[in-house]
Amino acid sequence: MLRIGVALDGMRPPAWAAWLLSAIRAHDDLDLTLAVLSDHVPGERPSTLFAAYEALDRQVFSRPPDALEPVDVSPALEGVASLRLPAAPAQADEDPRDADAGADEHALDVLVCLGTAPAPDEIPLATRHGVWSLHLGDPLRYRDEPDLFWELHFAEPASTSVLESVSGKPEERRVLYRSWTATDPVSLQRTRNPAYWKSARFVLRRLRDLAAGRWSPELGPANNRPSPGRSLPSNADAVRHVTRIAGRIARRRLRRAVFRRQ
Repeated sequence: MLRIGVALDGMRPPAWAAWLLSAIRAHDDLDLTLAVLSDHVPGERPSTLFAAYEALDRQVFSRPPDALEPVDVSPALEGVASLRLPAAPAQADEDPRDADAGADEHALDVLVCLGTAPAPDEIPLATRHGVWSLHLGDPLRYRDEPDLFWELHFAEPASTSVLESVSGKPEERRVLYRSWTATDPVSLQRTRNPAYWKSARFVLRRLRDLAAGRWSPELGPANNRPSPGRSLPSNADAVRHVTRIAGRIARRRLRRAVFRRQ
């Protein structure tokens, strides 16, 4: 039985995370042992125009099932032990052996991040196979940017999704699974939605493989290259992006008016 922990930013994660949480609980060989909760506050917020574009794009192009729709996971976590981050530091008069006992109580095989991945030094417990997190976008080019935005902006035909494991130093990430999804030419929501649903399923697949002994996460290739990254989209980037999307939509409509499918 594989002891699984999940890290959540709150009790209303997106639908893809809620689905994965329920799938873990329903699997006979996966034991959901702990929920690590944190109220994550992003350090750098996107520009006003980009936030407005993102909200409008989701409103216009969202179709069920929406992977980003918030879902209450309180019923799915009933009976599961919880730990809130940041954990309170140990007091000077506490016995260190008590802390060790607490760590053993919540010892995990894997901690799966269903939100923002906490830094390894923020997790006061042991994880045998590391902390797993999803990254939507090429991790060597787009590390801290909005998921799949630049792939759409530059009209890249395919978008990368990666499942990574972090154990030890934060910069040492091990690739556990890599997949590609077609980039929608005009919508960020329609690019993200299938990528999130597909990614949730390959996280479950890797957990099942590990529980059955068919695969080990330590066999994945390590990725120690630093990511140069790009900045968060500015207001100017948002304006350029909307202009590009408008041009693509106009060209598509022109093609449909001139040519007939056979």
